[in-house]
Amino acid sequence: MDTKELIQFLLNQEKIKNGHEFDSMIFRDEPILKTARQVKNFTPKEIVEFRKQIRQSKLGKESEAYYFYHLGKQMENYEDDYFAINAFFHPTPTYQRMTDEDLRCYFGWRTKVRKNQVEFSSISFAYLYVYELLNQIGVTSPLDGYQKLTFFLEVMTSLHQTMVPLLKNWIEDYIIYYHLDSTLLKENESSLNHHLLTLFEISKASEKQIFEAIENLSTYPLKRTKIYQEHEKEVRQIIVKAYQVLDAHYAKKKKISFFEKNFKKKIVRKVYFFKGALFYFKDNDYQPYYKNAITTYFYQNHQWYKESYEEKKSKELGYFCLTMEILLKPYFQMESNVILSHFSQEIIKKLKQVIESYFNVKRKKVIAIDTSQLASIRKQAQKTFDQLITEEEQKEEEVIEEKPQNETFVFHLTKDAFTFLSLLFNHKDYHSYAKEKKWMISLLVDEINEKCFDTFQDNILMIDDNDDVTIVEDYIKDLKGMLQHENT
Repeated sequence: MDTKELIQFLLNQEKIKNGHEFDSMIFRDEPILKTARQVKNFTPKEIVEFRKQIRQSKLGKESEAYYFYHLGKQMENYEDDYFAINAFFHPTPTYQRMTDEDLRCYFGWRTKVRKNQVEFSSISFAYLYVYELLNQIGVTSPLDGYQKLTFFLEVMTSLHQTMVPLLKNWIEDYIIYYHLDSTLLKENESSLNHHLLTLFEISKASEKQIFEAIENLSTYPLKRTKIYQEHEKEVRQIIVKAYQVLDAHYAKKKKISFFEKNFKKKIVRKVYFFKGALFYFKDNDYQPYYKNAITTYFYQNHQWYKESYEEKKSKELGYFCLTMEILLKPYFQMESNVILSHFSQEIIKKLKQVIESYFNVKRKKVIAIDTSQLASIRKQAQKTFDQLITEEEQKEEEVIEEKPQNETFVFHLTKDAFTFLSLLFNHKDYHSYAKEKKWMISLLVDEINEKCFDTFQDNILMIDDNDDVTIVEDYIKDLKGMLQHENT
């Protein structure tokens, strides 16, 4: 018995013919039962009409994004209950690239998503749905669209993580483009822009935030120095206080702020929202968008721009950190023979005052414990000081005699690193040589600093954004002896 005969057999059953269920029904020229093929081939009139519009769009001269937007608006309220396992895939999915069955599968899937029933089907469906939200298709307001996007992001985090980075970027663009409240922007606390804002609004920041900003924006890595690792708390407090003092000094007496001295002026760059997405840009009279105190977006001559400080490490701030390290060393019984020349004597004096004030307060706290014991405290302090001086002199003598340790250090360098250090020390053109040998200068500097650390307990090289490298003057004499020994 074939399918048609089976249907007819069922309809001729006495129970069905005499059933009361038929009393109030209106019969049409359409079979009550359909074959699987008939169900599959059935196309709703909305899809039929939509297909006509798709054909017409292919003949048009407007952009693909234009037709996507207008076609999407036509179908934004359409719902379907169709479901089938679908393998539709395209890097840039659009309605035009889909068959009638693809369209029904998508709209059926979208109907469930709008009811918060997200089932993973096709990654192209996910992208198409996001494109709709970005273009305000199927949303009541920009804020409603934002809420739907963030919900979908949360779902995709568990269903398809490869989509997450793009979606996060598009949500940030969405907030700016549609002028939503800037508090919705999730600023990455480790980003350079976040640290720039901290130093720009220094009065609102904590000591920890200010120090982290200085450390992350400086070309000189304070956290890797011996003085920081042995006296972290003191160095943090003094560095932050010194920066605050200079910031106030520049604000009062200089033409530019200390922040501008470190990070120069704002720059204006073109920005392109919704990279990789299908988005229809409308040429409107957009108002500027103020992301925060240092970043503004504005629209001009059919183009979006971003005005902000350049997100890069500051060489000036690196000199500040190096200067503070040099000034602090004597207070922790560390030798320093570097001549300070980058800052004026007026600035050096102010930095020294900050340090002296800090240690004066600490001394007063110690003395205030019990004034009746002052004489014995002084006597014991002098004895301890003499012992420290003797121990320090002994250590210096030991270091001078331990030349084999330096020799061992040099042999631990790779050939490339040793050659680079020799070129640098002898003022040779290491840039051209590095280019010829296909070296990455920053990696060689990291290697040398890392392998030097066990010997010097400090970084011996500084590098700026242009890959210009300088040797910290404290260690030139030691390096000279090591290099000469290796070359003999």
